[in-house]
Amino acid sequence: MDENKQRREAEKKFNLSLTALEAVLKAEEAAAAKSPPKPAEVEAPPPSDWESALADAADDIEQFMAQQPPKSHRKGSPTRQDQGLFSKGPFAETLRNGLFSVAIMAKTAWVFPGQGSQAVGMGADLMALDLAQARFEIAQDILGWSVPEVCQSDDDKVSNTLYTQPCLYVIESILVDLLRQQGFSPDLVAGHSLGEYVALYAAGVFDFTVGLRLVQRRAELMSQSSKGAMAALMGFNREALDEAIAATEGVVLANDNNPGQVVIAGTPEAVEAIMANVKSKRAVKLKVSGAFHSPLMAPASREFQEVLAAIEFAHAEIPVLSNVDPTPAMDSVALKQRLSAQMTGSVRWREISLALPELDVDTVMEVGPGAVLTGLIKRTCQGLTLINVGNLEQLQRLSV
Repeated sequence: MDENKQRREAEKKFNLSLTALEAVLKAEEAAAAKSPPKPAEVEAPPPSDWESALADAADDIEQFMAQQPPKSHRKGSPTRQDQGLFSKGPFAETLRNGLFSVAIMAKTAWVFPGQGSQAVGMGADLMALDLAQARFEIAQDILGWSVPEVCQSDDDKVSNTLYTQPCLYVIESILVDLLRQQGFSPDLVAGHSLGEYVALYAAGVFDFTVGLRLVQRRAELMSQSSKGAMAALMGFNREALDEAIAATEGVVLANDNNPGQVVIAGTPEAVEAIMANVKSKRAVKLKVSGAFHSPLMAPASREFQEVLAAIEFAHAEIPVLSNVDPTPAMDSVALKQRLSAQMTGSVRWREISLALPELDVDTVMEVGPGAVLTGLIKRTCQGLTLINVGNLEQLQRLSV
């Protein structure tokens, strides 16, 4: 039997199963309408013919999907992660309880960390891979210095803004490519500050080299900034903090990370005033060159706009949640506008975290060194599966 005929027969069987299932459901509804209502506390088990019809439908759907050519999970076709979903595990149980439409809505989000997640030695285990070596060579041609050498430097050179941002972009982009190479793909993406550039790369908005050139210029401009200060506050009254910021000139909420952890930015005097006047469990001044994600970055932002304006963005292949607007977007113009506002705008990570369950996300994968973002999300949202892929060992464990 040729391939097309096999496909037609599978589709026919699939459609017939769904028709039979629909008939069973309608019959059940009609029977329920004629039957007297049962007490709320009594829950009768489903009739055997219902269970049989649902089981048959599950088998037919699995057979149908197994015959489809492999495509990206993002386009709705099965990957290795889908194998057996219709015959065992929680999905099969859900299907047999008549909740098929809810089960298939579950999604995976990839999130990418920004500055602060870097560590000496990151990326060392990737250097033996051909894909990583090729990326490191391209990066060295663009940057004029070696990402692996900076990452392995004992003097913590990797924590200098000028180097931190390109290094994180390169390492995280390599991990994206390795995940894709193994058949994984997200349903939506988001990145914290610098991480938004990796999110846009993962969404197909621009290629690796374009993204790296943008990050390189961003790092140069931000490292040259010498105005302002930043401080992290933990364990505070949100209403009191908001009122204090509104009443204090020269300070803004730079990073709204989760309900109990934020970063403020502004003039040194204004930042110190907030630290002194708002009661918190902990307040720490950050060792940064400027007041990132605040209006004080406007001169650097204007220079960056000239670089950004020359870059053509593509429409995203998957939705992106941006720092300054945590709603899904795929339009190239909208994504560029959002990125252009990022340097002076607040990182609204708490809102991004809260949006994930609303967008039917049940699994969040942090792609990059450390576990900062999964930690923030865990303290903001309950019930999400959190995964970290920041090195080769974690990647290999995911593939088992």
